[in-house]
Amino acid sequence: MYILGDNVNTLEKKATLGEFIQEIHSVSPKAKIYWIYGWFGDYDTAFTPIKNACEANGATGIDVNDLNTAKNQNQLGATRHGINGETWRITRPGEAIHLGDKGMKAIVDRVISNFDF
Repeated sequence: MYILGDNVNTLEKKATLGEFIQEIHSVSPKAKIYWIYGWFGDYDTAFTPIKNACEANGATGIDVNDLNTAKNQNQLGATRHGINGETWRITRPGEAIHLGDKGMKAIVDRVISNFDF
């Protein structure tokens, strides 16, 4: 499962999206590839190439663009919990627009709904 796309922002990178999927299939032909995309970025320039690469190369693209709403984002003043148990308050707007717990749950639900097993 890959969550790529928000930082795939050059023509050179976009030109290799299909090759990337093909390479995975070449070393693991039975792999089911789920590519999650769409939280940040311009749809036409960032996400349409990923969608097209998935459709053309046997991967499942999971578009989460519609989930990027205020209710699914974090918020200033919220407490975050790190993987080592540390906690801190969100004080920067750029951090607050990333997904919060509701956004993570919404993405997980979207991903699970795409599984066919």
